[in-house]
This record gives sequence, C-alpha cells and structure tokens, in this order.
Amino acid sequence: MKMCVVAMWMAVAVFCVDAAGAEGQGRESGGKTFTVNVSGKTIQRAIAPKMPPVKDAYKKRLLDKPDLAAGTIAVRFNIDGDGKVFYAVVAESTVSDEELENTIVEIVKTWVFTKKDGLSGISEIVYTFSFEQWDK
Repeated sequence: MKMCVVAMWMAVAVFCVDAAGAEGQGRESGGKTFTVNVSGKTIQRAIAPKMPPVKDAYKKRLLDKPDLAAGTIAVRFNIDGDGKVFYAVVAESTVSDEELENTIVEIVKTWVFTKKDGLSGISEIVYTFSFEQWDK
C-alpha cells in the first residue's frame, strides 16, 4: 500500500488564487473589495515545508483505518500580523474521517509564517489537501 498527499491551494475572502497560481482580485471584506498580490506559488512555497506532519498524520491514520477513503480536506485558516495561525476549521471534506480532519486542523493551528513567506497578516486562506492511496 502506498499513499500520496497532494496539496492544492485556493484562497478566499482576502484574495483568490487559481490552480495555476494566478493572482486574482480579492473578495469582499468589511464591505471593501481589494487586490492582494499573493500568488498560489507564494502560498505553496510557504506551506510546502510544513507538509511532513500532514503526510505523517495521513500515514498513521491509514494504518489505523486501512479502508480510509481517498479524498480532500479543505482547511480554512486565518493568519495574524505576527504570522501565527490563530483560527483553523475544516471548510469541506470528502475524506469522511473526523479524526483525520481534526488532526489536520490541529497541525495547521501550529503553523507560523515569517515575513519572508509573504503570508503574515493575510486574513483568510482555504488550503485543500488531497489524499490518495493506491496498491503497487
């Protein structure tokens, strides 16, 4: 049994990023619409080093529950001005495993971004983790 964790990104509320990483116009926030110059590549680059605990959580859960469905978990989280995630919640999930969903949320809550990451002070991001398993 092998597994794969693929991270996809999509940001909402403050800015939008398509799958190709193109920048988009921000959505309404406090009655204002504005553009933030943060690309999907910036998000991916900032989050990629934080992925090992997510992969480990999936591997562990797969050992406990071998029939765990492949699918996605989208986590909505907020980053404060110091780069700390201060709120995270499952926005959507097709995995149908509350234990894995809660574990991923708790991992995201530990994330801290630096100014170098370019994400400090971003009000809200939705990041989608895609989990797959296959036999080889």
